[in-house]
Amino acid sequence: MAKVTGSNPVHFTFFIRNLINFYDFFRSNYKISFNQKNVKIMSKFKFTTEYEFNASEKMIFPYLSTAKGLSEWFVDSIIIDENHKFHFHWQGEVLVAKMVVNKPYDHVKFEFAPKSELDKKPNFIEFKLNYDEMTTRVYLTVIDFSEMSDSNELLKLWDNFIATLREKLGC
Repeated sequence: MAKVTGSNPVHFTFFIRNLINFYDFFRSNYKISFNQKNVKIMSKFKFTTEYEFNASEKMIFPYLSTAKGLSEWFVDSIIIDENHKFHFHWQGEVLVAKMVVNKPYDHVKFEFAPKSELDKKPNFIEFKLNYDEMTTRVYLTVIDFSEMSDSNELLKLWDNFIATLREKLGC
């Protein structure tokens, strides 16, 4: 039997524990996609913005929470299957989501199905409505959690979506 000299088993155990912790952190925070030539690591980005509306929560909420409402300003179309999953159709692409929060006139959240088993934190879109009694205005907070990380591009994208929503609401 060979004798290993110069190594301390306590240091080795500490190193292995740290390596395992790093691996768990990396796996839970980054999406890795493989192709033939390289490995691509994509981190998630949480984008938040707020818009002011001169309309009631009751008027806005159906546009945020129903297939018919969302398809008027946000997507090309939505199909809800027998398992209550929303199939968002965007320019030929279909993304499947589950409505995980639905508080009428207040808050709705859609969590998208992961694209791979390595995707530990699902993408989501969240809409929150807040009424300000002092201004009598409603504020819509949009939270977009995805791989898209250019905040300027996301702001332009959401500004366009919200402009369409305002047009549909007539405000």
